[in-house]
Amino acid sequence: MILADTNVVSEFMRPVVDPAVLAWAQQVAWAATPGG
Repeated sequence: MILADTNVVSEFMRPVVDPAVLAWAQQVAWAATPGG
């Protein structure tokens, strides 16, 4: 299951994405990966 807050989605739609948001997304993606 993927949890997506509208604030997070809008953050990725910005021309410049906050590095902290990218780092958080990587952690979420890693945690959601089977065997991760």
